Amino acid sequence: MIVGELDTVTDFVLYIQRKATLLRSKRAVSATGEEKLLAHYPVTVNDEGEHDFSFPDKATMVVFDEGSWDFFLQRPERKRQIEADEVSYLWDTLIER
Repeated sequence: MIVGELDTVTDFVLYIQRKATLLRSKRAVSATGEEKLLAHYPVTVNDEGEHDFSFPDKATMVVFDEGSWDFFLQRPERKRQIEADEVSYLWDTLIER
């Protein structure tokens, strides 16, 4: 699932690095699956405007909801992302051939 959503090496590596930072933080983290984390990551940005697991400094616990993945798939931002990526996937197909 992660590779399908984060389909460039850069996107994948940044996600793994930022997830590791979150898990090493002093916050308690609760998620019942990777897709819960993945649903939060692309819709949240840090102070530099980059995708990240950003939360208020005062937060001591982060809980990723059960329905977050389904909610993410329905978001207008997700639908726009898929549309924007279609050109890239076309190029990928041409390169592979």
